[in-house]
This record gives sequence, C-alpha cells and structure tokens, in this order.
Amino acid sequence: MIPPIRTLSLWQPWASLMALGLKRMETRSWPMRHRGPLAIVTTQTIPSWLRAEIAVRESCLPPEAR
Repeated sequence: MIPPIRTLSLWQPWASLMALGLKRMETRSWPMRHRGPLAIVTTQTIPSWLRAEIAVRESCLPPEAR
C-alpha cells in the first residue's frame, strides 16, 4: 500500500516557482504542521488580475510579435 501524500494547490506562476525552489514560503489562513514530502498541484485557472497583466504586456508588443 502506498502511503498518502500531502498536496498543496497553487495558481501559476507560483506552483512552478515553488517546485523550482524559487518560492520557499506559502502562507495560508490555517496552520499546517506537515514536514516532509509534498506534491505541488497547479490549477488550470489563471487569476483575473494575472490575465489583465498579461493583456497589458501583450498590448505593448509590436503586432508582428503577438
């Protein structure tokens, strides 16, 4: 029997940054005393504020780069 593993669900880009070790802390409103292996799961949803930021940055690109 495979033992259960804890998972942490994060939005991108934080899931990738956490997996790469570039984001070392995550704050939640509940305590978690877990230490050890942890699966990082990303959501498919991009937060609306990030979609807006991407749209602004893409609008600054020349037409041939879009």
